[in-house]
Amino acid sequence: MKNIFTILLLAVVLALPGLALGEENTATSSQVLRDKQKLEREKLLEKQAELRKKEEERRAEAKQKQEEMRTEIQAKALDRKGVLAQELEKKREEVKQQMAARREEFKDRIDAKREEVKDRIEAHREELKERLAEFKDERKKRITERVQNNFTALNERMVNHFTNVLDKLDNVLERVISRINKAEENGRDVAAARAAVIEAQNAIAAARASIETQAGKTYEVEVSEEAKIRADVGAARQALGADLKATHRTIKAAHDAVRNAATTLAKIPRVNDEPAATSTGATTSETNE
Repeated sequence: MKNIFTILLLAVVLALPGLALGEENTATSSQVLRDKQKLEREKLLEKQAELRKKEEERRAEAKQKQEEMRTEIQAKALDRKGVLAQELEKKREEVKQQMAARREEFKDRIDAKREEVKDRIEAHREELKERLAEFKDERKKRITERVQNNFTALNERMVNHFTNVLDKLDNVLERVISRINKAEENGRDVAAARAAVIEAQNAIAAARASIETQAGKTYEVEVSEEAKIRADVGAARQALGADLKATHRTIKAAHDAVRNAATTLAKIPRVNDEPAATSTGATTSETNE
């Protein structure tokens, strides 16, 4: 029994160094594993940092390209805007000169008409004086002469008034045409507005022709006998009134046509807005992918 205990004790003593050695080996293996895992984590972090750096560089480069392209597009847009502005100004000046030339030509025709009737008016004035000299009522004679002069002055004054109204309508139409040109340059549909402008121009031309005709008319009081002076004056007054009303109707027609052109222009949306540049949006979406 004693020998068995001795043998067991000896076995335990002999086994202790091996157990210590096994524990040491286990500890060493764990440290190696930890070192390896640490190294792998460091490599992973380095790789992630490198990827982040590359991504940041890519984004910075893309952003720079986007900014360069945006700047280029803006520069082209400014150049185009400048060219369009010059073209619009040229068209505006052409329209202005054309209308000014028409107004000046019309004024010359009115002056010519007045010169044509000037001698006729003066001759009739002398003839009326001679005819009235035969009448006894001095008051009727003075009134008749004054009324005759008033008819001539009224007709001249109304011709001037109608001419000024047409000049104002011309100016309005000039601005309408300028806006239509701008809308067309910006890609808007201006067909209806162009048609309305043509109608307005035709109406103004018709009104000018009516005024020119009116400027060449005279309203002579043809006295037959002293007892009928009132009726004779009334006949001339009615003729003048009827003609002025007829001319006024052509002026109103021109006014309505110009207003229609302006109303048609007002229906065109975003006259001042230039066409949208689609390339900017496409570039932005591509660089952000």
